[in-house]
Amino acid sequence: MKAIAITIVTAGVAASALGQSLFVSQPNTNYDARYGTTRWSDTTSYIDTTFSSVTLGGDISDLNALLTYDRLWLDQRFDAPLSNDEVSNLLAFAATGRRVVIIGENFNWPSWNASVLGAFGSFVDGNADSIASPVINNDITNGISTVDISSGSTADGGIELFTQNFATLWGDTDNVLTVLDSNIWDTANLGAADNRLFTQNAIDWLAVPAPSGLALLGLGGIAAVRRRR
Repeated sequence: MKAIAITIVTAGVAASALGQSLFVSQPNTNYDARYGTTRWSDTTSYIDTTFSSVTLGGDISDLNALLTYDRLWLDQRFDAPLSNDEVSNLLAFAATGRRVVIIGENFNWPSWNASVLGAFGSFVDGNADSIASPVINNDITNGISTVDISSGSTADGGIELFTQNFATLWGDTDNVLTVLDSNIWDTANLGAADNRLFTQNAIDWLAVPAPSGLALLGLGGIAAVRRRR
């Protein structure tokens, strides 16, 4: 893991009680919509005040180093896909029950999206744009009526959270969240629909300990929606 020696210690009440540490994987800084950038100022603030510590670093090629953290946030890397070792380490980290958020993007990011979704046997199956509504109730969709997607992608499979499958849960304990739209996290877009609440919910979900099982209460009498290829 090519870590940059930057550790941000915060005083978030919920995080302090949980003692959660977060590793933000960001091997390069060529994209301006990610943790720590002006475009993500509010999202960065939410992350910093939710976790007891946030470490900004590079890739996840060192599993032993990765396993010293409680949670993982993988920022998008444009045309630099996950290596085979990183995929293995991502799956090993998730297999411990720790929660992960992974940021993907639209069709202009094929290599990155393919490496992220391929780790879970999936792929991009379409574009996500405009308004989407929750299809299940859980901690991530709680209180949300709609979200406004700027220009993202939809995934094949997983647990679909919205009518456009841009936000999806994966893993044996549903502890990995992929969000295939980086712009939904932009401060400029948080005022649209319930984007700000989605951002807060997703970060809160990442921080809290995983439950013994994910209880999904369906909308309109449907208990859960799990799409399969």
